[in-house]
Amino acid sequence: MDARELELQLKSILAGSGYTITSLVKQLNEKGIITTVQNVSNKLKRGSLNYLEVVDMLKAIGYDIEWVKRK
Repeated sequence: MDARELELQLKSILAGSGYTITSLVKQLNEKGIITTVQNVSNKLKRGSLNYLEVVDMLKAIGYDIEWVKRK
């Protein structure tokens, strides 16, 4: 997966869950993870999100990451 694919997948999950980047940032800030819309947007565009940031974002909107062994 490249940076663009990750950006599109996260935005799709957000939209499908009724969230925007702004509302995601609000959720993160409420959970003590201080960030800004600009910071999240830039990291999505550059592909510089780390795994823990993605986990935190998904948790904030009610998702978990599941690891599944490939067949």
